[in-house]
Amino acid sequence: MRWIAASLLVINVLTFLAQLLMPGADPVLPSGRPAGPDISASSQLTLLGELEEGAVKDMVAAREQVRLAAAKAAAEPAAPLLCTLVGPFSELLKAEYFQERLAALDVLASVQELEVPGEVSYWIYLPPRESRKQAFNEFRELQAKGIDSYVIPKGELANGISFGMFSQPNLAKSRLEDMRSRGYAAELKEVTRTYKEIWAVAAAAEAAKLAPESWLQVMASEDNLERRQNFCPAVASE
Repeated sequence: MRWIAASLLVINVLTFLAQLLMPGADPVLPSGRPAGPDISASSQLTLLGELEEGAVKDMVAAREQVRLAAAKAAAEPAAPLLCTLVGPFSELLKAEYFQERLAALDVLASVQELEVPGEVSYWIYLPPRESRKQAFNEFRELQAKGIDSYVIPKGELANGISFGMFSQPNLAKSRLEDMRSRGYAAELKEVTRTYKEIWAVAAAAEAAKLAPESWLQVMASEDNLERRQNFCPAVASE
């Protein structure tokens, strides 16, 4: 029996050596597993590393896109918001009563005193002089010639000399030409006078809570009220 076992051992060794010498063939161990190097684990690690590296790159790229979008949004000026304005009210108390009626309808509004542009006036004048003394010396010369004028006391034209303020452009132009014909380098300036009005102001989301018919009913309590849509005032005061 010993020679049979020895023979089997020799056959196995020869078979193993033959497999090693065969080109392109991986030797098979007695367990049935190839005797060559096992590359499956390293391949999996390499593939996993590539996937993780790609995921990191995608994450970095996504974050950069978000950052650029946020920077662009911050650089762009925000669009002005629209509000609904109701007024003008002749008295502050009436505006506050109107505000309370809106609150009863679940509409929040603020009462604000707004500066409203008025009519345009046309100012004929001489530019400011170097000193107040010089302005008054020239003013006395004008008075001696019978030219109606006065020294401007303050503002951006302080120490200038005024030849009058006109509400009609044709009268202002006539005065300007008259002064220039007399040798004075008069100039014309358009001046827009402003005045204050009391209005109730509601944001767009609040104003949308009432239908147009409901707005008319609420406004019917006061005479000569207007409802208009305009840019929201920069400063709100309750």
